[in-house]
Amino acid sequence: MLPSSDLCYSRLRSSASRSTLSEKSNLFQNTPGARRPSTSASPSFLCPSRAVSAILPPSQCQPFTQSSAVPQEHSSADAKIRGCPATSGALSVARSALPNNALRVAMAGIGSVGKENPPFFACTSSERPVTGHRGGFACPEILEPRGLLVSGSSRAVSLRQVADPTYFFILLKEKHRDLRREIGKFQAQIEVLSREAEQLPMMRRRKRELEKEIEELQEKIAVINSAVTLGRENLRPEVVAATAREVKEKNETKRALLDELFVSNWTRAARLSSLNAELNVLTDACEEKLLRLSPETRRTYEDLQQKLEHHQAEMKRTRQIVESLSEELSAAEEKVQSDPARTRLLQLRETHDTLRRCQEGNLHSRRVRQRRTLAENRAAILQEIEKLTGEISDLQKKQKRSVDLTRSQTEREAEIRVALSRRLPEEDEQEQQKLRLLAEKDAELSAFIERYSKGEGREKRSATQAAGEAELSEAEKLNSLLEEQLRAVPMPEQAETLARALNETKTALQKAEQDLLEAKSQLEEKQKELYREENMEAISKEELRVVCKHLEDMRGEIAEKLDKADDLRRLTEEEQNQLTHAEKHLRGNLEEVRAATEAATNKKNEAMNRLRENSVHQRLADLEAELERTRRSVEIVQKDVDLQKQIDPNAVTASCMGVVETINEQLKVQTQKCQWHQCRKTPHNVDMSSKLSHAGFTPDGNRKNATEIDVV
Repeated sequence: MLPSSDLCYSRLRSSASRSTLSEKSNLFQNTPGARRPSTSASPSFLCPSRAVSAILPPSQCQPFTQSSAVPQEHSSADAKIRGCPATSGALSVARSALPNNALRVAMAGIGSVGKENPPFFACTSSERPVTGHRGGFACPEILEPRGLLVSGSSRAVSLRQVADPTYFFILLKEKHRDLRREIGKFQAQIEVLSREAEQLPMMRRRKRELEKEIEELQEKIAVINSAVTLGRENLRPEVVAATAREVKEKNETKRALLDELFVSNWTRAARLSSLNAELNVLTDACEEKLLRLSPETRRTYEDLQQKLEHHQAEMKRTRQIVESLSEELSAAEEKVQSDPARTRLLQLRETHDTLRRCQEGNLHSRRVRQRRTLAENRAAILQEIEKLTGEISDLQKKQKRSVDLTRSQTEREAEIRVALSRRLPEEDEQEQQKLRLLAEKDAELSAFIERYSKGEGREKRSATQAAGEAELSEAEKLNSLLEEQLRAVPMPEQAETLARALNETKTALQKAEQDLLEAKSQLEEKQKELYREENMEAISKEELRVVCKHLEDMRGEIAEKLDKADDLRRLTEEEQNQLTHAEKHLRGNLEEVRAATEAATNKKNEAMNRLRENSVHQRLADLEAELERTRRSVEIVQKDVDLQKQIDPNAVTASCMGVVETINEQLKVQTQKCQWHQCRKTPHNVDMSSKLSHAGFTPDGNRKNATEIDVV
């Protein structure tokens, strides 16, 4: 539906002259993305969003369609339009009500396309676009005098269609613009990724530095926390410093061990990769040699391979047997280790050793004291008393110093409390808060000093008093014993009783020594058994060396058979015959292939010529090439990002540790299997088999009804 002002404009436009085709093309080229107007003679009205066409009745359109151009009075920029019935009334009100910007928007597509649309009455006939392009048609619509569509009309809506090839060209331009925009986005992303890749090493370096700083700060925090806890537990700062040094040394040793482990794992991984590369090269060479083998040599190789597989199966069976025996032996060892008689024997031996050492120390100290005279003993006791008195005086000085410190602390606390109680008006709240905090800290310090001084002094005094009393009591006892020994010499009867007691102690000592010798002999036997078990590794290594030598001999035989010249000559002759036969066959089919290729090339050239003539195809090909380049650049950037992720040392270390663990597990399993396989072949296997049979194991590895193992 059209307003009255637009109705006047449609009437004026119906009487406008046709513009030339060159003017239309120039106007269309000045507006990128605009829709090319049609050149039909039917009057239409173009809105910014969609084109709305309308045709007035013939009675109203006659005075405007007879002339070829708009009169001068119609093209003037006057406020009233002469000769137009819609200029008065609704038109004047509509034009006065609409602002300039709305008028410009309503007249989009009128006048010079691509420029800022001038007012309607300032447009000339050459600047106005024409309608009625070929292929377009329009159906008239019934309009009211004000330009509105009658609701009861049976006329259909406008079926105007535009079949213009430039429309698709504009769509292609829009697609091209979108593609360029996407390419620009991708290029910006590539630049951002390149900048991030440049900054990545510096950021990683900064990360490592920050991690080191964090570790140092964590160590400091741990030291401070331990010092605070130890201070709360009334411990000395020397002990705290010693524990801090120990913790630091432990951390350094653990860090060194981790570095060594990482280096060893890295070397093992490098060695493993080199061995894998060598193995791949050897396998490729073997496959090439196998392909060049003659039937006889191939047959012999297959026979040898079957023998090798049979030998490997036998080795697997023996390994399974060895594993079962190793499990049985481990169970027996666990039972021996958990034997209560053995543990009791070891405990008795330890207690015997400790008692013997204590007895020797007591005898030595008693002999030294007996050799001394009374004056020497008195002098030693006096020296110890002087030493104890010196320590007591030092403790008293420390106690006095702590008392002075507590007194000064209490005085300072009292001053702070007095200052807080005054509450002078010129003092600020911040100063009062500071004074309160100082008072709290001083109270905590004074309490800590009192507690520390009291506890330390009490403990030291009690320790020194107990030590002095013990020393004095021991000295008094020794003096009394010496005096009694000097005064009362033993009688013959007492000497006989002492001799009998001495003989009894000697017999008891002899029995204990015999028990000790028996325990030593048992220990030596166990050590011999352990030594034999340790030598199993060397024996298994020897067996492995023999097997490897046998395999090398077999490989040498295979290589000798592969290096025979006659077989190679026969193979080359057969290959030459096959090649000549293939050459003849290909030469026979050469002409047909040439004709087919010529026909295909002709078809291809025709298709390429047709494609070259099409400009849209060329543009699409260029766009596809640009897209391919951007895709490649994106792939390169993605590869760089993936490579940076793969270079992450944490992932590399985790993978290396996993490979090393698998290798260690395989080596452990192989060595255990070899050890137990050799254990079956060694001479002491007879004793072990007898023990196992006594324990309830048959030679086949099955278990009998026995439930215990007698430990000798």
